[in-house]
Amino acid sequence: MENWNTYDASVQSYRMILISSQSILLAVGAIITDQNTVLMAAIAIIALFQIWFIGFRVIRCRTIIVDYHKYKMSEIFNNNGELLADSPAEPLAENTYLKIRKVRKDVNKLMSEHKSWGRKCKFRNMRLTRIKLDVLLPLSFTFIWIIYILNSIIMPS
Repeated sequence: MENWNTYDASVQSYRMILISSQSILLAVGAIITDQNTVLMAAIAIIALFQIWFIGFRVIRCRTIIVDYHKYKMSEIFNNNGELLADSPAEPLAENTYLKIRKVRKDVNKLMSEHKSWGRKCKFRNMRLTRIKLDVLLPLSFTFIWIIYILNSIIMPS
């Protein structure tokens, strides 16, 4: 089993943890939405914190690392975001690809043109499935929390 499979399995686990925790919190929120405004607000704040400051950030970083390993970027690119064959330097480090946006952007641009990718299309870390699961799903949870909060404020018990 390759490294990227392990990282990809971790991403799937993180998504399931986020969805499970939100499901539980949403159920609790639905039960108390018209009973206790302060408690409702506290649970909503915790839930939104879990979505955006824990879940989204962790999953986003892990999906970038999956791409790094899946496409063996350390064998193709250097730490400057250039092809190793064209500009020999230290191979691209995982941390460099993850944390330095300009290098990641340069590498992704070259991946779009690289022969081993197999087709000429724009390479992105946020592809359609990832957008749906890692952005739209958390946004939908966020909208539900906003509705709960508004309901709790507008129609208190």
